[in-house]
Amino acid sequence: MHTRTIAYHFDGDQFRDVPGDQFLQAIGYLSWWGGSAYDLVDIHKDSLSTKNMDLIAYYSNSKDDSKFVLGAVWRKDMKEYTFHS
Repeated sequence: MHTRTIAYHFDGDQFRDVPGDQFLQAIGYLSWWGGSAYDLVDIHKDSLSTKNMDLIAYYSNSKDDSKFVLGAVWRKDMKEYTFHS
């Protein structure tokens, strides 16, 4: 059985301007992206700006040096997240 550790490094109150369903969809997608390829996921709020609602997920594998980064970019004009590596 594969175990994945997911750590969230932000305060949910920082995302008040994002509709709840969009925020949860982004967190869910980032949390489970990559399936069993990575067993460690760290999700951070992009800290470039206090108004920035972007999320960044860092994926790594404890068994080797595999790493990957995926971002959820908040599109304020469209009121949705898009995902970019």
